[in-house]
Amino acid sequence: MNATINTMPETDNGSHQVPGMCYVPWQTFGKTYDPMRGLAAGTIFPELDKPFTGKCNMNMMQGGRRR
Repeated sequence: MNATINTMPETDNGSHQVPGMCYVPWQTFGKTYDPMRGLAAGTIFPELDKPFTGKCNMNMMQGGRRR
């Protein structure tokens, strides 16, 4: 028995969906790491050097919503 599960109504053609939106802030060119430190960090731009710690960065949260 081949059964197909249809989760969208027959009348839905996707016209209610809106395109995705993104925001990319301008990056200003500033200081850079020396090549060896950049290689170790994975970037030569200190602003992009965000090591993974496995924790939420409270400085990035607006108003400290997460605790």
